[in-house]
Amino acid sequence: MKVQERQEGKWRILGVAGRVDSFTAPQLEAAFKQLIDNGDNWLKLDLSGVEYLSSAGLRVLLATLKATRALAGDLQLHSPRDNVRNALEISGFSGLFTIDGPDS
Repeated sequence: MKVQERQEGKWRILGVAGRVDSFTAPQLEAAFKQLIDNGDNWLKLDLSGVEYLSSAGLRVLLATLKATRALAGDLQLHSPRDNVRNALEISGFSGLFTIDGPDS
């Protein structure tokens, strides 16, 4: 899994490529934690490069959403592929997150 970071206005955007599974989810969790610890609480996750999202990845998303909202921020999801969007919908996460991008 590769993680890239950029800023757009108040939003810190993480671009992720590859699989987010039990092996790579800790890396994503650490990246989010570092951002939040540095005062970034308006986060977007660009999922356009994510091929697979497991329950471990979903757990990281939920924990990060709770952390950002506790600081009056947010975590939004951007451009998930169809299979990732399906995982978000089946898990009920599509009702928790703002999801933008193609097919929103």
